[in-house]
Amino acid sequence: MKSKNLPKRNTRRAKPQAKPSSKSFNHTVSHPRFGQIPLLSREYTDQKGVVRLRFDYDPEYRPELPKGAVRGNISKQHFCPLCHFPKYFYEDLEKRCVQCSSVFTFTAREQKHWYEELKFYPDSQAIRCLDCRRQQRSEKALQQQLSRIKRLLKSDADNPSLLLELAECLAEYREQFAKGDVNEGVRAARRAAKLWPEAIEAVYWEARCQLAAGRGAKAEELFTRFAEGAANNKRYRSLLLAWRGPAT
Repeated sequence: MKSKNLPKRNTRRAKPQAKPSSKSFNHTVSHPRFGQIPLLSREYTDQKGVVRLRFDYDPEYRPELPKGAVRGNISKQHFCPLCHFPKYFYEDLEKRCVQCSSVFTFTAREQKHWYEELKFYPDSQAIRCLDCRRQQRSEKALQQQLSRIKRLLKSDADNPSLLLELAECLAEYREQFAKGDVNEGVRAARRAAKLWPEAIEAVYWEARCQLAAGRGAKAEELFTRFAEGAANNKRYRSLLLAWRGPAT
């Protein structure tokens, strides 16, 4: 005989908590330079237990490179996926200096260094030409730059971009403050030239280091070689104009 006073059993099942999913879905977003960029969407559970979708730019995407462009590595870039597009490649950009109004080239190699080594946000841009940027640097800033480059070279000794930056920094340090080992700059420029033969600016920075060391004839010989290779390349215009040559 059934009792009328027994409580009813709760037959409802507890809702299972949502768990993160590694499943990816294919989506794309259009960009005028990088084409149809694939997006990877993944489910995740937030702190309140709500399942949501997160979209990430595909780091394996390889758009076709325009002539003269440098491939970007978005895994090294510091950007907000909601605010910025990553840079899948870099191209030389013509800019006008806010200080002297001259036209200069913000090179693809400089951009890669800015966004992948220095971790600048993608909307950061060079606003001054090379000469005006040099005028703004203090001795302390150059010392800090030298320390940073040498620290990075300890773990990445064959990085030609860092070697070129070291040669440039040492040449500038000697020119402005009569300090620094420009022979180390010569060695760095020569090493960069071996590792990256296409980067003819290595010859230029060796010339600047040789000039700073007082070896005018050698510097002039190197600059002549650089000028012959860079004559029809707009990206090296600022370096050609910045050359002062040995004192006569």
